Amino acid sequence: MLLKCGETRQHITGHPLTTQPDPGDLFFELPFIAPNGNLQVAPYVNPNQGTNDMNCLRIKHIPLMLIGLTMLLVTPIGATTVESGNDVHISHLHEIDDDFYAFSDKIRVDGVVAGDFTGFGRDVVVKGNIGQSGNFACQYMDHNGSIEGSLRFLGERLTVSGRVGGSILGAGSSIIIHQGSIVEKDINIAANEINIDGTILGNATCAGNKVRVTAQIGGDLEIEADKIIIAPPAVIRGNLVYHTKNEDQLTLEPGVTVVGTTIWEAPKSAKEDDTSILPDIAYAIANLLAAFIFGIIVFKLFKPYTEESFRQLRGRVTASIAAGLVSLLGLIMAIVVLLLALVGTGIGTLLLSGELAFLGVCLLVFSLLALPISSFITVSGAIILYSGKIMVGLVLGHMTLNLIRPRQAKPGKAALFIGLILITLATAIPYVGLVFYFLTMLIGAGAIVLGIYRCRHTY
Repeated sequence: MLLKCGETRQHITGHPLTTQPDPGDLFFELPFIAPNGNLQVAPYVNPNQGTNDMNCLRIKHIPLMLIGLTMLLVTPIGATTVESGNDVHISHLHEIDDDFYAFSDKIRVDGVVAGDFTGFGRDVVVKGNIGQSGNFACQYMDHNGSIEGSLRFLGERLTVSGRVGGSILGAGSSIIIHQGSIVEKDINIAANEINIDGTILGNATCAGNKVRVTAQIGGDLEIEADKIIIAPPAVIRGNLVYHTKNEDQLTLEPGVTVVGTTIWEAPKSAKEDDTSILPDIAYAIANLLAAFIFGIIVFKLFKPYTEESFRQLRGRVTASIAAGLVSLLGLIMAIVVLLLALVGTGIGTLLLSGELAFLGVCLLVFSLLALPISSFITVSGAIILYSGKIMVGLVLGHMTLNLIRPRQAKPGKAALFIGLILITLATAIPYVGLVFYFLTMLIGAGAIVLGIYRCRHTY
């Protein structure tokens, strides 16, 4: 939550948090703060360990990891239990009915958590039962219990020996699914070394350096790796699709059953991937940072208008949509008038030297008068439309932080940055993203127009 100067508010665990900003300033507050007042960060992984090996993870998997991590950060909190410390342990005598958030060096679950479980730490061990999904950002994780929903992992090493009622989405240095484990839906994993045993009832998609499969897979198996080994008692009831530089990089040992078709596809070269994807990623990051900096400048220079536009968008969404449509229509008309004025200037100049000089003069008067007016409206409309995306990002970020820490006083830089990240991720979706981007600009621009109108008539 954002606190005014001099205020103190108790954290949900009972520990005080105090902040002393300058009155009226926009300032940062990050989503996760521990009860001891320290910022919680992702677990440290030695950058020198497996650096070269991890180069095998294709760039195309980076958006998957970013989206997965964003889901961890903005997961809504309803009825929630939060616990932190050096050692968080849910014993076999404990049964927690709520969602559970743990921030600790060591996390162990032997009991029951009825809701979602989200853990940030170094070592995580699950031997109990999680009633919904498990979300983990940690260095090491060992799952030997039961997760009714999906398992999402981001870290260094994941070992699965238990049951997962949903899917597995994971990225790390090493991922091992042991014999006797059961995954009732799909797995989608990326790691340096992957070892899949046990039973996968759905499809399996893997990307890494070395992949070994001895599992029972109920659907298709798709692998992209430098070295692939499929050994007995592996059974693949769907198709086997593998992506390697050479077709002979797959070792299919005798005794393996593939019910479907075995297909080899050569992957694109890393250079081709880099040239096609890196510019898009760089442009998205540059666009995000430019919008963030522009938003901060606008908020500082036009604070009353910004606050009123924020209130209009939060409280009058329908009116904002209507105002956005009217503004868009006005912008289109201004562009048309601007084009006519440019054409009229040229035609009027040509007519000055002929018999229609009087008509040329009239046309020039109209064109030269319309040029600055239509130019001003066009530029102002374009700025308002661009700012509309930023206003929607501010509202989305503020709503997201309110889900995590209810009753925030007012939006700040952190809300703006989180909201712009969400918009960037949403607009990256093909086709749907373009529609979403247009709607954010339209609705946000309408709110800004209403805010300007309200401020002008109030003050």
